[in-house]
Amino acid sequence: MSTPTSNNSAANDAPVPQIAEVIFNMSLDHGFDYAIPDHLVATVQPGCRVKVKLKHAMRTGYVISIKHHSRFSELQPILGLENARQQIPGALLRLGDWISNYYCCPREHVLRILMPAVVRHGKMTHKRMLFISLGLLSTDPDALAKLSAKRLSVIQHLRPHGSMQLQELLAQTGVSGHLINAMCQDKLLLKESQVVNRDPFLNDLVQPDQPRQLTAQQQQALTPIVESLDRQDSQVFLLHGVTASGKTEVYLHLALDALTKGKQVLFLVPEINLAPQFEQALLARFQQVVGLDGIAVLHSGLADGERLKAWVAIQRGQARVVLGTRMAIFAPLLESGLIIVDEEHDASYKQQEGLRYSARDLAIWRAHQLSIPVVLGSATPSLESWHHANVGRYLKLSLTKRAKTTYMPAIKLVDTKQLKLEQGFAPVVLQSIRERFERGEQSLVFLNRRGYAPVIHCASCSWMSQCPRCSVYTVMHRMPGHGNVLQCHHCGYYGRVSVKCPDCGNQDLEMLGRGTQRVEEFLRDVFPDACVERIDADSTRLKGSARQLFDRVHSGEIDILVGTQMVAKGLDLPRVTLVGVVLADISLHLPDLYAGERTFQLLTQVAGRAGRSVLPGRVIIQTYQPEHPSIQAAMRHDYEGFAEAELGFRREMGYPPYRPLARLEYADADATRAQEEASRLVDMLNTRIALLGLYGTNVIGPTPPYFQRERGKWRWQVMVRGQHLTALLSDLRLPLGWRVDIDPVTLL
Repeated sequence: MSTPTSNNSAANDAPVPQIAEVIFNMSLDHGFDYAIPDHLVATVQPGCRVKVKLKHAMRTGYVISIKHHSRFSELQPILGLENARQQIPGALLRLGDWISNYYCCPREHVLRILMPAVVRHGKMTHKRMLFISLGLLSTDPDALAKLSAKRLSVIQHLRPHGSMQLQELLAQTGVSGHLINAMCQDKLLLKESQVVNRDPFLNDLVQPDQPRQLTAQQQQALTPIVESLDRQDSQVFLLHGVTASGKTEVYLHLALDALTKGKQVLFLVPEINLAPQFEQALLARFQQVVGLDGIAVLHSGLADGERLKAWVAIQRGQARVVLGTRMAIFAPLLESGLIIVDEEHDASYKQQEGLRYSARDLAIWRAHQLSIPVVLGSATPSLESWHHANVGRYLKLSLTKRAKTTYMPAIKLVDTKQLKLEQGFAPVVLQSIRERFERGEQSLVFLNRRGYAPVIHCASCSWMSQCPRCSVYTVMHRMPGHGNVLQCHHCGYYGRVSVKCPDCGNQDLEMLGRGTQRVEEFLRDVFPDACVERIDADSTRLKGSARQLFDRVHSGEIDILVGTQMVAKGLDLPRVTLVGVVLADISLHLPDLYAGERTFQLLTQVAGRAGRSVLPGRVIIQTYQPEHPSIQAAMRHDYEGFAEAELGFRREMGYPPYRPLARLEYADADATRAQEEASRLVDMLNTRIALLGLYGTNVIGPTPPYFQRERGKWRWQVMVRGQHLTALLSDLRLPLGWRVDIDPVTLL
């Protein structure tokens, strides 16, 4: 810790002191100066993890800068260094400085996202599981002769394996854990805890793959990026390719070129469920080039040990190819050569809790910092990226044709306003599903609404199943073993489904609308001979479950797939020839600047799952607004027409990408206090704008968001629009309860 500087000046010949500014993984909002002892001067550098005293307690912190002067004369010394694995590489530290400045947040908050918690804390526990093996008496003829048929079957099942994980043994034999414990006590079996292997590729058996012959368009897109790799510049490429145009093959050719030059490659995907498909492609193409240990995966679905192993392999340069979701943008690459951001338009790249950074934008900044090219790929680029390409900031590359077929899927709009539907389905959709099933083809039914029914309603008194903590309705889910439950998709609240209305006692409650569970149930009734499965956040909660379901889709086992946006993007489903969109209008009703863009992107992406191989594809979109520009553009496969119209609207209204936007949100359990605090901030911001002369920057609000109450707190928001957001907000110290979102991707 520190004491104020005295007025006594040091002698001219005194050695220049070495001082380290240290920050901690705590909300202290500033760094602390510590003296660097002589024996550590050569080793303490920015990014080092050090041991120090803070308020008479031993703490570990990170050095963020080295300096020669402090406003304090007496400084506590640094007591020691932690191991090198827990240090922040210099490139990441500089990235953290940019994040702190651009996203207007303290540096210690940035520290929490730069490194996985398991690396930051320097501690991890080895994952252990119970294994069962044969005991001493399992070979004793006299003991075996006395066994029941069930006990004997366990020993016979275990004998060829030698040892099995307990849960696996229980699942395969159908016996109880109590029986296994009894057999262990009788020395027929042996139970022991073992450390399990953390290799994410342990069970992957992948046939090696050779680079495929590129089409003329793919080669034209590849050439300028390879030239940029050779020049080692930081060019941003926007690869706009229609669905199934072969963007992934271009990525793989680029990665191979970078690897042969001795460089590391970073692949970003927006969601965890896209990672398995990319894992398979990377293993098949590069396992023989870089070895199995040369490919690392980073995402939040991994156990701590798996993340730590990947981090260390990347930091040591052992991992040459890194695949991950947004957290992977902080991978400690030593020899960076190329960054690829697939589905760059996806809102999942924007962190929505805590520090709200965009992994796509960080990829662009990091590529600039490292002087390497970055490729942004999408069939429906974000309008920001499209605009940057149009004005020359990015280089636009186009793939206008599908790689394996010359046809885009035919899209038919079904106006459901005057149409009699059967459980939400138009007759033409059900008939088309039946035809595909009879031909042995697969169908994908898309509904971006999980659960069984969106709301429970009482017709007598108009009661609705409202969440007690949020201004949204609770969704009814059917959960095996728990029956029907009500769940809030915002705060996670669970409640039981009442047999009668809690307000008037009416027992005839209605389930309004439908979610993926109800659609799955209906299709199983209509097509009893078909294999119908559902892929959404509920059916894929267990680790590896999404991969197993997609493997079944690829094998042809599943005939009809029901899914949410999890199945709408990036997945290659060559057997799917029909896509049916049950309700295309869900997001169009939301009062959000980005509603039209999101709807167009989602419809285009899900339509792109049809007809990706030699069989022609068809898409049927059910909608109450067939005339809406977003839906019309999706029907025509007309991204450029949609982008031109939407950008014209945003230019006229002064919205991104023409004028930057920040969203400041305050939440409080007291509704009046929340509104008053938001009004106070508006006055403060307007005063600062006038004092600093930030002309052209204006404040909008305060206004309540669409979802005004969330997790028991009332929300009010303030928008700031203009070119001087950093100057206005960077040194603004807001009280607890405020959240700052620079470049928001939703205004809800």
